[in-house]
Amino acid sequence: MACFVYFIAVSYPLIELHVKLMRKLKKSVNFDRWEKAAAKYAHSYSDQDGWEIERFGYKKLNLAVKLRLLKVNFYSMPSLT
Repeated sequence: MACFVYFIAVSYPLIELHVKLMRKLKKSVNFDRWEKAAAKYAHSYSDQDGWEIERFGYKKLNLAVKLRLLKVNFYSMPSLT
């Protein structure tokens, strides 16, 4: 939970999780520009969330927005069956 709350830096495993989930959705994501790709993806389900990522950056986002981004990204994945 510590990687979500503190403003020091975004942990590498969390960045890696976001990148892997977006790549599974056939999104072209580069590690250097993952935050911009996350904002673009967030605009697809909520203009407010996308705007907040662009405005504040991921590390200063509200915890609810961070969790919503992960939840929507995870539940949008195609089923493996």
